[in-house]
Amino acid sequence: ALINDIHKPIARRGGIFISGKFDQLTRSLPYAAFAQAGRALIRQLLSEPAEELAKWRELLLGRLGQTGRLLTELIPELELVIGAQPEVPELGPTESQNRFALAAQNFLRSFATADHPLVLFLDDLQWADQASLQLLKALLTDPDMGYLLAIGSYRNNEVEPSHPLALAVGGLREAGVTVRELTLPPLPLPGVTALVADALQATKEEVAPLAALVAQKTQGNPFFINQFLGSLHQEKL
Repeated sequence: ALINDIHKPIARRGGIFISGKFDQLTRSLPYAAFAQAGRALIRQLLSEPAEELAKWRELLLGRLGQTGRLLTELIPELELVIGAQPEVPELGPTESQNRFALAAQNFLRSFATADHPLVLFLDDLQWADQASLQLLKALLTDPDMGYLLAIGSYRNNEVEPSHPLALAVGGLREAGVTVRELTLPPLPLPGVTALVADALQATKEEVAPLAALVAQKTQGNPFFINQFLGSLHQEKL
């Protein structure tokens, strides 16, 4: 909810907001959240007039060169913009990863410009695969990548100092990337009361006893509050 609230100021400045979410069940699929974000980006492109789409086609083909197939395999919708792409030569694992990172950098550079800054939101980073974390580092340490803001969210109770995400963030700092961390605390009782009152379309005074119970049971965690209220309703309590 907090991240989605920045949509309006981004749109006012002509910016682009895309997002992807990592999933515990798809950790074996590399770049899954980047693929989601890329599909969202292409869907926005496909809504452009034909003349504008032709400009994007020319720009992307020029930027991607012989690596277009790497992106269309990850984002099939991209073929609707740049057409079918030729096969790429096979390389070793490390070389392949570096080539893909370069293709992804060239792809995002096309969109992250002064005219339309790009905001990339990656949710549930605690489940990010190693390849995605390496790609994120490549994007954020790219000296030619301007006008890109990457926002990530994760459950800090699941990320200990030896977790791949913690190590990746440490690596970004060592590389000179500006990293800002914002910890969201639990909602205090007035916040819980306001949320419960809004949910039940009642006054704060009317819901005060229930809100106190909800705060006690959930420790002010908004996700748990939502679940707990749903459970009370389901059980007709």
